[in-house]
Amino acid sequence: PKSHLAFAKKDSGWFLEKPIQDEADRWAVDDFLRELSTSRAKEFIDRPAGEATYGFQQPAMVVVARESGGGLFTLTVGRKKDESSRYAKSSTRKAVFTVEESLLSKLAEEPDQLRQKSIFTLDSYNVVEVSLKKEGEPLLLKKVKEKNKDVWRAAGFKETELKSEKVSDYLYDLTGLKIKNFFPASSSWLDQHHLKTPAMVVKLTDKDGKTQEVHFGDRTEEAWYGYLPSRQTGFSLAPDAYDKINKSVKDFLPEPPQPSGQKEGKETGRKFFLKNIFRRNR
Repeated sequence: PKSHLAFAKKDSGWFLEKPIQDEADRWAVDDFLRELSTSRAKEFIDRPAGEATYGFQQPAMVVVARESGGGLFTLTVGRKKDESSRYAKSSTRKAVFTVEESLLSKLAEEPDQLRQKSIFTLDSYNVVEVSLKKEGEPLLLKKVKEKNKDVWRAAGFKETELKSEKVSDYLYDLTGLKIKNFFPASSSWLDQHHLKTPAMVVKLTDKDGKTQEVHFGDRTEEAWYGYLPSRQTGFSLAPDAYDKINKSVKDFLPEPPQPSGQKEGKETGRKFFLKNIFRRNR
């Protein structure tokens, strides 16, 4: 009675429509639909009375689901029968039945629980360009094909092939970042957290030309604040996310080769260790 939650599938993704408009987390939506589809009637009422008897005129919850073909399913949950169950009716049958009281809490999701919490949702394997604009040294990484293999290069270091594992780890960290809290991105909120002129802008581009851009502003001991232009929403991350995002070219360069003396020293130490074992065994 106090809220109206609505979400819909568009193309291959889920989107919240009420009470806010935003991308939905498909896993959270799947869990919601699973709770609904696996719920069972607790008992059936043999001789149902009028709707007022069961509280259907002022229901505790109404769930309406529309199929891709246009068919509708409606579940109406009324007043309590006892402490553990409520009366309910369905558009697919005439009988009145009861459902577990816990069904209400399982389906009473807060909108933020269904929102997409990942700030980057592109497949990290398909990303071909990473741009990080910030004060000091900006970062631009590009994946290019050379001699029938994909290699990563950095602006200003065209002759140096970056260590692909380090770039992959970075992209994995970016796509694994989760929003801590959502905020309405009002003009005053953006100004308060210095997001109208962000301190850092991260942009990913995949092989199909799709892009995702994120702006970052204030960072405190409790949170790091950001803005998603494509979703027009503000958010906060855990403050330790800063170290995962703020990188420079040196973080992706291959390790310098070790001097030959160090290699020999390691090899000598290994041989010494093995000789001692053989002596003990003898």
